Amino acid sequence: MADLSGYRKISHAELDIAAFDGDPAKRWAIMQETVMSILRRYERPRVMDLAMGPGLDTFHLLELGCEVVGIDLDGHTVDRARRRADELGLPLDARQMDWRDVASLAEFHAHPFDIVVSFGNSFPAYLHDDADRVRTLRGLWEELAPSGTLLFDMRNGEHILGERSAIAADPEHAFRFERASTYLGNRAMAYPGAYLDHNIVRFIARNDVDQTYAEVDLWVASRDDVASLIHRALGDVDYDTLMDYGPVHPGHYDFAQYILRNPS
Repeated sequence: MADLSGYRKISHAELDIAAFDGDPAKRWAIMQETVMSILRRYERPRVMDLAMGPGLDTFHLLELGCEVVGIDLDGHTVDRARRRADELGLPLDARQMDWRDVASLAEFHAHPFDIVVSFGNSFPAYLHDDADRVRTLRGLWEELAPSGTLLFDMRNGEHILGERSAIAADPEHAFRFERASTYLGNRAMAYPGAYLDHNIVRFIARNDVDQTYAEVDLWVASRDDVASLIHRALGDVDYDTLMDYGPVHPGHYDFAQYILRNPS
């Protein structure tokens, strides 16, 4: 177990999200080729940014000329994204809502999205119930326009689940995190703290600046688990799997990306 002596436990909502922002330029240098290859298929694409957080990816998409609706469950981060968008003069449509409710909005049915994205191990990791994961994925698929694209990424489940004994014994060193494809700078870190039932892992999000930490339970999935989810929710759809935004399977990867295409 990691040593958290001297750190104060707070709720996940109380975390200083800014400490986890890291280097957006480094992150987008890794993501750029994959994301741009999707954006170029559309003329001024309408994009849903699911679990936008404070909006760092969202702002980049807006600067690239996309029309973006940003969605997050946490009202504090939505307010922060709105304020920052106003400061930058960017036309962000930011909404506080549950992902599971996305398919219920007639407005989205009337104006579907060319692209739905969820970066940074958000969807479907925060959904612990399999039925919720299936229902939400179907709902997001319904909001895609014909020839639309859905992209989400998840942490390396093979590493987290396959090496659980070593990680549980020494998470700070045995949990490998090598790339810059998410927002984690030198001021903060996140690592598995406990393994629960049904592939739910309790992560520790630790802020080394103010010496606070929070726990968050996430569904950790292998690529086979995600393939099963996609098949059960959507049937035989066409999708690609990348590792750290590249087509080549490296010796270790931090995130797997799933890119699904609506053929209709």
